[in-house]
Amino acid sequence: MTETDIRPLRRWFKQYVQSFYSPDADIQAHVRLKEEHTARVCDRMAELSTALRLTTEQRTLAESVALFHDVGRFQQYTQYRTFNDFRSEDHACLGVRILRQAGVLSDLPQSQQELVQKAVRYHNGRDVPADSVEAVNLARMIRDADKIDILAMITSEDELFRILPSPEFGGMAQVSPGTVEFILQGHVARFEHIRTAADQMLFRMSWLLDMNFAWTFQMVREKGYLEKMAAQLPQTDSVRRVVEFLSDYRERRAAATV
Repeated sequence: MTETDIRPLRRWFKQYVQSFYSPDADIQAHVRLKEEHTARVCDRMAELSTALRLTTEQRTLAESVALFHDVGRFQQYTQYRTFNDFRSEDHACLGVRILRQAGVLSDLPQSQQELVQKAVRYHNGRDVPADSVEAVNLARMIRDADKIDILAMITSEDELFRILPSPEFGGMAQVSPGTVEFILQGHVARFEHIRTAADQMLFRMSWLLDMNFAWTFQMVREKGYLEKMAAQLPQTDSVRRVVEFLSDYRERRAAATV
């Protein structure tokens, strides 16, 4: 896949997103939110590709995955007025269906079409399923690039950019013991176990346990994402244990060669 191959994909994506622009202020704001998120994830994917010393063909394939990873979000919000997959439908599956119906990847070799679709499909799952080395690596790359931008939005001081805690979870005053213990056992917290806004923050902090590349951990450290999230939580012994555990894990992984 070359730069020539990806140019029409960028054009298609831009036109597709613009087809969802709306005079409805709520829809327009959420469409623009995901459009801008996609642009930043493409930038993060390019930085990760550089860190991994990928070839030009590998870089452009990775960019196409970043470009399309959230392509299902635009229809999702317009149709359901939510980005919550549990309350609507899985946006990754929806995105793959959109790519297939539009035939946007049809000029690529079949093997590359399948790689892009698999990485899009796998980017939001709890785990990456067993697959080819190429498919798994692309999925891991987009999962890291995506998480890095979401962490930036969670910790931003800009109220217009920042992702706020979900209102249905209430305040930050209480942490569930089960969530803490699950993380301390080395697992990403489970979304279905979230009871409070503090649990939700811990869930997002535990994403470190699902990150894959030294570059990603170095970004988390450089930007202070873990510390910024921890500062929003009650300063209890259990929270301090989680922060220490995740900080130690971050440092070990940041020091790796890949």
